[in-house]
Amino acid sequence: MSLFAVSLVSGVVAQNVNSHILPAKKNTEISTKSTKTVIANQLKATSVWSNTMNSAADWTFTNTSSPALDWNIEMDPAAIPVAALAPASFTSVANGYAFINSDAAGGTATQDASMTLVNAIDLASLSTSANFSLTFEHSYRTYQDTRTVRVSGDGGASWTNFVITDGSEAGDNVSGLKSLNISSVVAPGGVISNNVLIEFNYIGAWGWYWAVDDLNIVETDDNDLTIDGANFGTLGTYGVSLPYYQIPAAQVQPIEFYAIATNIGALDQTNAMVTVDVTGAGTFTGTSAGLTSVVAATDTMIATTMYTPSAAGTYNVNYTISMDNADANTTDNSMALAFDVTSDIYARDNGVVTGGSFNSGEAYELGNVYDIFVADDLYAVDIKLSTSTEGNPLIFGKLYSLDPTDGSFIFVDQTDDYAVTAAEITAGAEISLAFNSPITLNAGQDYLIVVGSYGDAGATNDLVVAAAGESGVQTTFLYDEPTTTWFYTTSTPWVRMNFAAPDAVEEIVEGNVTVSQNFPNPFTGNTTVNYTLSSNDEVMVEITDVTGKVIEVMNEGVRTAGSHTVTINSNKLAAGTYYYSVSTSNGKVTKAMNVTK
Repeated sequence: MSLFAVSLVSGVVAQNVNSHILPAKKNTEISTKSTKTVIANQLKATSVWSNTMNSAADWTFTNTSSPALDWNIEMDPAAIPVAALAPASFTSVANGYAFINSDAAGGTATQDASMTLVNAIDLASLSTSANFSLTFEHSYRTYQDTRTVRVSGDGGASWTNFVITDGSEAGDNVSGLKSLNISSVVAPGGVISNNVLIEFNYIGAWGWYWAVDDLNIVETDDNDLTIDGANFGTLGTYGVSLPYYQIPAAQVQPIEFYAIATNIGALDQTNAMVTVDVTGAGTFTGTSAGLTSVVAATDTMIATTMYTPSAAGTYNVNYTISMDNADANTTDNSMALAFDVTSDIYARDNGVVTGGSFNSGEAYELGNVYDIFVADDLYAVDIKLSTSTEGNPLIFGKLYSLDPTDGSFIFVDQTDDYAVTAAEITAGAEISLAFNSPITLNAGQDYLIVVGSYGDAGATNDLVVAAAGESGVQTTFLYDEPTTTWFYTTSTPWVRMNFAAPDAVEEIVEGNVTVSQNFPNPFTGNTTVNYTLSSNDEVMVEITDVTGKVIEVMNEGVRTAGSHTVTINSNKLAAGTYYYSVSTSNGKVTKAMNVTK
């Protein structure tokens, strides 16, 4: 998915994105369970050469890293620095694997390290085929680091680079089998080389790592396409096709569907295309225009027809790539995704928590960009806590609009502060942070909605926001308060727009006080009660449970005639029904409220 997101950001960008490029921030992800498996040649053909990375003597290690850092043959599968990818699970991991760890080198170190096969391969003596692929198992997480496989057919006199990552990718976790068609290098014109060398190069600067194992040179199938990624999105004024996994009915727009496919076979493939089938709350079938996928090419396939959902519910999207020739391996030709049309929730996250984003205990803000297509009133910021949150952070929601000329963030409004409870952290609770009054979002305008924390010097993590999916670069942002700097990040935080109006603004008048129903209700965290006085008076607010037991009393002091607001916090309240009373010297109103945990 994120492979495609990267191509979109670099290919279709409006002025505000181009003029507001922000640096990436690496240390915002506490953990993740999301792993993108690399599906490639399944080694159906005979392997003519292999190396299980069990001996450092098979390789020459060189580096210009600062300080010096080489590849090594690692024996511990748990050495992988990303929790979701550890321990390494390669086929022959028990006897070692090649490994370089940029993350452990620290923020000031740089790496440029290569490992080169010592003894050249006499491929001509091993096979009569002119079609070969180099396959290997590997894992990595990207962060502005480059990974390159170099192959030589003339003993190192010249090299051909096969770029695995070029530093522009979103924060992918990758684990699986990779296949590279090396026929043009090791058998040019059908003449098989007897002097083949292989080299792996890693360049990083406090990037992540690269682990490689189980190399094979196999005879390549003639016809083999693999799907590398699939996505969907809506193009708005922000200039990037953004995938929304929950879409309020009022914001539904035509949706484009895309796939990325690579020709890992030995022959060019004609009429290569993707077919998109939507089922569930609505149905749709679309195809991309047929193209010729040349050997080793990676192609973007875009369905020629967009689809506009017309009903609320879940939409299941299935992507299948095909070509004129029969594919030798159809197990890597399909992917599936899903999204929902809702009444009120606008979500960039996919709803599957894969970890959390944080700022090492420092004050910060974190959130997503949203396109607004139809004007609507925003009532709240919805977030989900990660259970890795520490302490009882004081948090808030905030809304920015984006300046259409330079893309800068313009403050619009902020919610009241909300104290997170230990029970909410344990439950990984969803919290709705309501604005004091609804905010009208304008059609054709872009907004950044965030959750923020004031930080806690004594906490390693402080607020950790649940992460669910991956964002294209320059579409999800983090503000680092200590450096007063905005960064982009590629883990999608569970920070959503909530357009749900209060259930009912029921007002009850008693004496000189008029009281409205609390909002939101039910609530987790804070809720707001609006009341109006017809004359100056002293105001008391009392919270009781269903048995009449007094839980809390708040003395508001003397208030003047007019409208006022009081915030009730659920810190001292378990899930259930409670009553709040607003009383003056000559009036009292009592109403019910519900707390969820």
